[in-house]
Amino acid sequence: MSELSATELLTRYAKGERNFQLADLSGLNLSRAHLTGSDFTGVDLTSANFHQADIRETLLNTATLAHADLRQADLQRASLTAADLSNANLSEADLCEAILIIADLIAVNFAYAHLPLADLSGANLTKASLRQASLFRATLTEAILIEADLSQANLSQANLFHANLNMARLPECDLRDTNLSQSDMMMADFTRARLARATLAEANIRFANLTSADLRGADLSGTNLTGANLTGADFSGANLEAANLTRATVAGADFSGAKLAGARMAQVQLAGMLNARLDGAIAEAAKVETSISL
Repeated sequence: MSELSATELLTRYAKGERNFQLADLSGLNLSRAHLTGSDFTGVDLTSANFHQADIRETLLNTATLAHADLRQADLQRASLTAADLSNANLSEADLCEAILIIADLIAVNFAYAHLPLADLSGANLTKASLRQASLFRATLTEAILIEADLSQANLSQANLFHANLNMARLPECDLRDTNLSQSDMMMADFTRARLARATLAEANIRFANLTSADLRGADLSGTNLTGANLTGADFSGANLEAANLTRATVAGADFSGAKLAGARMAQVQLAGMLNARLDGAIAEAAKVETSISL
């Protein structure tokens, strides 16, 4: 790889050059630089400083941006397919419509970042921070978000089909109209999350915390809620047909108008369920709170 200084790079850009493929730009200070439309395919940008830089519509496919500073950078419509951004700081960055397919985003800081309509299909966001980030209508199909922090993030209308959110934190997260079908969310924290009209069909939500979550009109058909904490959750009008609620905590949960046909209720304190119609549900009468033990 050829090495370039920040001055050389900016000079060549000013003269109209845009192709910087395979260059070694590691550690360069490009803070507030204007490099719109540049081609950094395969470039080594390890620990580079792009703070408040304008890098809209740049090609960063397979580039290495590990530990890079991209705070408040403008990456709208940038392409970062298979790029390595592990441990990078993208807090408050603008990645509207950016492409981050199968990107390495382990431990990335996306706090307050703007990612509406971004494509993160298959990306690895293990232990990433997305606190209060906007991912409205973003695509995260088969993305890995194990232990990611999505507290108060906006994921409304996003697509997380078959995503892995095991042990992820999503308290007060906006997941309205979001597709979470067949996703793995074991031990995830959905406290006070907004999941109205979300699709969670055939998802794995075992031992998750959905305390006071809003699931009105949500589709949880065939969902595994074994051991989940549903205290105070609102399932009004939700579809829980063939769902598994074995050993779930349901105290104060509202099931007004919910569909429960074929739902498994083994070892559930049914008396704690509010407004539930258990016609067709599979319950163990001996576990009902008001039953008499012999």
